[in-house]
Amino acid sequence: VDAIRIGEGIIFDASQSFDPSNSSLTYNWNFGDGNVISTSGTSVSHSYNSLGLFLTTLTVSSADGRTSSPTYFPIFVNAINEAPLA
Repeated sequence: VDAIRIGEGIIFDASQSFDPSNSSLTYNWNFGDGNVISTSGTSVSHSYNSLGLFLTTLTVSSADGRTSSPTYFPIFVNAINEAPLA
């Protein structure tokens, strides 16, 4: 489980994904907080705006219509990102 603070960005990386037939891939990310995106790039950044445990899900789809089994990334958002004190 990765732990981050509210508003802190986290980068998700799907660069290990591949298609045996070399078809182009689409990366479908569900961040578990109501935000869902599809990209052609292997990495994506996301930040969470509330406390809690979120289960980010990745499925990869090929141009020929095949879809991978989901991969899960648990993310724990644990505190407000406050400015440092001097």
